[in-house]
Amino acid sequence: RDYGRQNLRNIGHRDHKRRAIDALLAAYPALPFVLMGDSGQEDPEIYASVVQDFPDRILGIHIRDVTPGSARRRQEIAALAEE
Repeated sequence: RDYGRQNLRNIGHRDHKRRAIDALLAAYPALPFVLMGDSGQEDPEIYASVVQDFPDRILGIHIRDVTPGSARRRQEIAALAEE
C-alpha cells in the first residue's frame, strides 16, 4: 500500500489497486506473482482481470474470506475462480 499524496485524491479502490499491480508487473517483467487479497472489497474481481491480462505471470491467487456470513459472495468468488 502507498499512503502518499496520490491517496489524498478520490481514487477508487479498484483503480488504485490495479495501477499498483500493473506497476509491479512492469517493474519486474521476468518475475511471476502470487496475488493475495480478501473477499471484503473487489480483490477477487480485480485479480481476475489481472489474470486475464497477464495469464503467464500470475501463478496463483489467495483470497481470505472476511465475509463468512455471505454465501452469495462466496459463490461469486468461486465462479471467478472457475473462470
